[in-house]
Order: sequence, then C-alpha cells, then structure tokens
Amino acid sequence: MEINRFKPKVDAFSYYSTSRAEQVLDKMTTSLDVGLTPLQLKYPATYGDSSVIGTRLDFTFLMEEFVVTGSISQVNTILNRSIEHIEDLTAEEVNELILPLFETLQRLTYDVSEIALDEPGVTLDFEQLTRESQ
Repeated sequence: MEINRFKPKVDAFSYYSTSRAEQVLDKMTTSLDVGLTPLQLKYPATYGDSSVIGTRLDFTFLMEEFVVTGSISQVNTILNRSIEHIEDLTAEEVNELILPLFETLQRLTYDVSEIALDEPGVTLDFEQLTRESQ
C-alpha cells in the first residue's frame, strides 16, 4: 500500500499532575479510541483511483505521576486504490495508517513528562494496555 501522508496534527494535548487532577481521577479511565474515515473530496478527479483516509486517535492515559488526554489526527492519501469503507482495509493496513498517531503520542508524552518531572521521560506501553483490555 502506497501512502502519501500529511503531517500528524495534534488537535489537543493536556498534561495534568495527579495531584491537580485528583478530583476527576475517579471518573477517568485509561482509553484509546481510534477512528478511520474515508473522506469525500471536493475535486475527486484530481486523485483518480486514489482514496483519502482520515485517522484520529483520542486518548486518556492515567499514570502514577500524571494524566495525559487529547487527540491527534492525520490525513492520508492511499494511491491507486479505491477505498469506500474501512472494511476494505486489512488489519495490517489499518495498523500502518494509525502508527504515526501512536508515535506522535509517545513522543509528546515522553518529552512533556521529561520536562514536567525533571527526570527521564515516561514511555507509554501500548502493548500492556491492549493486554489489560482483553
């Protein structure tokens, strides 16, 4: 699958120390919500057989020292392939499309926690989250 990607866009990112967020922590849970949407173009002829897919990651991570919340999105052009429904993609292709969102979240969390905590940054463990949710 050949993909032309726009840069990931951080739509929102919030960092809260757990002491500041204590009043809402009991209402929050760690969550990752991924969305993929085929986008309709105003001028589809310019893309020929290609498709445009919007990806979005909404997240809340509760860590011992802090909480991060927000959303990251990206627009991708799948070249020489018509995709009308997300079901037209394999699991591997979906993972390939959403990987940059997770990489951006990982980088943001690491860099901000490194500055806020004045120690090496925190690396998110997405595999552990997946195992815990199963």
